[in-house]
Amino acid sequence: MNNNTFLITITLAAGLLWAGCSKGGKLDKTSTFTAPAGPVELKLKWPAGERVVQSFDMKLNMELNMGSPC
Repeated sequence: MNNNTFLITITLAAGLLWAGCSKGGKLDKTSTFTAPAGPVELKLKWPAGERVVQSFDMKLNMELNMGSPC
C-alpha cells in the first residue's frame, strides 16, 4: 500500500471515530415532541416556478418458469 492511500485511510478512520464520539450526552434527554390532538393534513410546499428533476436507476432480475406444452 502506498503512503498516500495509507495516510488517507488513517485520516478517514480517525475522522469517523471523532465524529461518532460526540453523541454521548444527547441520548439522555427526554423528547419534547408532542403529538397533534387531531387529524393532520400533509401538504407539499413546492416553490412557485421552480423545476424539480429526479432521476434514478433500477436493475431488475426476473425469472419466468414456463411449462412445457403437452
